[in-house]
Amino acid sequence: MKATVAVSVFVMLLAAGGAGAAVAPSPAAVPGAKANKYAAVVVDSDSGVVLYERNADFSRYPASLTKMMTLYLTFDALKAGRIKLTDKLAVSEHAASRDPSRLGLRPGSTLQLEDAIEAMTTKSANDAASVVAEAVAKGSESRFAEMMTAKAHDLGMKRSTFRNASGLPEGGHVSSALDMAILARALVHDFPEYYHFFSVSHFDFGGKRYPSQNRFLRTYPGADGLKTGYIDSSGHNLAASASRGGKRLITVVLGGDTARWTREYASQLLDTAYAGIDPKLVVVASAQKATTGAVAAAATVSAATAGPIATATASAAGAVGVAVAATATAAVTSAATAPPATAPSATAPAVAMATTAQPATTAAANPEPIPSPSRSTATETLLAAAQPSKPASEAAKKPDAAATKADEAALRARAWSVQVGLYRDRAVAERRGKEARERVPGPLGKAPLMMAGYGSDVSPRFGGLTEADARQACTQLQRASLPCVVVPPGRALIIATN
Repeated sequence: MKATVAVSVFVMLLAAGGAGAAVAPSPAAVPGAKANKYAAVVVDSDSGVVLYERNADFSRYPASLTKMMTLYLTFDALKAGRIKLTDKLAVSEHAASRDPSRLGLRPGSTLQLEDAIEAMTTKSANDAASVVAEAVAKGSESRFAEMMTAKAHDLGMKRSTFRNASGLPEGGHVSSALDMAILARALVHDFPEYYHFFSVSHFDFGGKRYPSQNRFLRTYPGADGLKTGYIDSSGHNLAASASRGGKRLITVVLGGDTARWTREYASQLLDTAYAGIDPKLVVVASAQKATTGAVAAAATVSAATAGPIATATASAAGAVGVAVAATATAAVTSAATAPPATAPSATAPAVAMATTAQPATTAAANPEPIPSPSRSTATETLLAAAQPSKPASEAAKKPDAAATKADEAALRARAWSVQVGLYRDRAVAERRGKEARERVPGPLGKAPLMMAGYGSDVSPRFGGLTEADARQACTQLQRASLPCVVVPPGRALIIATN
């Protein structure tokens, strides 16, 4: 039996009225997407931890992302031996009559299962989806839709109800960005032997070659699969998976005004998330215009006084709180892949927030390493806390150059910090910081604790740590279901804005 792969999340107490109550965000949009359609989420594929979300648990129209569930049930039937890739599937009048996109199948003809799968992942053919649905369900497409909904709920997709196999408009056919991320992760983990179908670049059928409609596979380094979708009521949707340095992330963006905006916004979300894991994972392109524009945007954001916050959403499973974290380097390293003016700007949730902006970097054929932002006030405080006090007589002595360099090196080695969530209530933040110290007395036992402010919000931050101690502390806190982000020295923390 397959293990349930529902996404796990950090529960964060963000309610203004007291601990424990979740705050459901109002449906907010970003430039390039309408509020009643927009939603986004980024998930760590390995752990299932949500790294970023906005409107992720709100009901949305999945459009052709629906075919991911059609393919999940198809792969499940293949793995169980109920069908084979070489099977010839009958084309019914119902399947042949489905609205575009379609192959133009004729009633009474047959379609090989492998061709049907590639038709769905490349051309997003609705007639092929219906053919497969009828074959797997051994009956009607409506029966298959019931199977889809049942499987969705088994996987933890609590917001999803399917009415057909393709995603064509139909009353009550809904899902959410979080549910689609759960499904994408399930496809990756449950069917590694079939996942390659999502990265097929083209499909040959009936004497024609159909290129994949998923251009994200060609535009984002490391992208290796999943699906696009569009109907008028949904906007442009994208579920994408990428792997860099052995780390796989999944993002779902729903409701974009254009396919290009949706791709570029997904790129920005993934770059920000990867930068939070390891800045080296962010690919820096040599595009001068994009670099200059994105760094300018980062400077605009850094000047803003609005405090970034993590949002919480209410779901059937309980209170869900999520925060995205990265280093301020992401503001610069994601510059080369930043979208044009029509894409997310300073108000976009994925844009990094650096405390001090750096001058715009001009990319060359062999670009220089991008400088890190200046230290934030919080980082300076933590560095000061890590500095051992000296007697006045010693301080008056002329410093020895070698000793000074050694001291600086020692300080840098212990200039790492960890942040334990973000809260609207300072008392809650203080309690969470105390709880974190009690849970991880080793690395955090003697580490200085400060309350770092972000606008009206407060975060407990432990400083004066080595990189090893910081990462160990976060690993232990996350195992205890406490939110934790490792903050490298000299870099401000980035939190998605609400």
